[in-house]
Amino acid sequence: MPWLIPTPRRASKVLTSCKPVPAAETIPTGPRGSTFAKPSATLLRIVVPAPGQGAIAVEARADDARVTSMLQALDHRPTRLATVAERAFLARLEGGCQAPVGALATWADGVMTLTGVVASLRGERAVRGSGDAMVWTEAESVAAGVRLAERLLQNGAADILAEIRSHANGDRAIDQEAP
Repeated sequence: MPWLIPTPRRASKVLTSCKPVPAAETIPTGPRGSTFAKPSATLLRIVVPAPGQGAIAVEARADDARVTSMLQALDHRPTRLATVAERAFLARLEGGCQAPVGALATWADGVMTLTGVVASLRGERAVRGSGDAMVWTEAESVAAGVRLAERLLQNGAADILAEIRSHANGDRAIDQEAP
């Protein structure tokens, strides 16, 4: 029986110590029959992707009605609402590209489940959580992301993020002292 874990570059270090995902939790896609794990409960216990991963954003000039109408036809509301929640989670944590923060919103039966994680730089500590919400608007998505971030901050993510920030500030001080 084959086992598979997706290995995006950002998660490759985390995934080296993870348990395999059963093939029943994979989906075929890509060239030559390559497969990737779908976001199952098992996979989410292993790794949560960076907020907004897998969503494609396209911008257009507001005054270009023809292009705007074509793009509106491509807009996928569940993906938009999920991405808004993930980004609100990251924004409330004041995280960025250097912080090991993950967020993934999934949908089942009209309910969005947002899963989030904040990990220390070496991965020895992590705070995880998830929450369900009935989401119909972008404002409700933002509220769901902020709610989960607040809960994780109260459960230890604030300490982890403070440690990461102090580490980053120490690196800057060392760089400034160098000749």
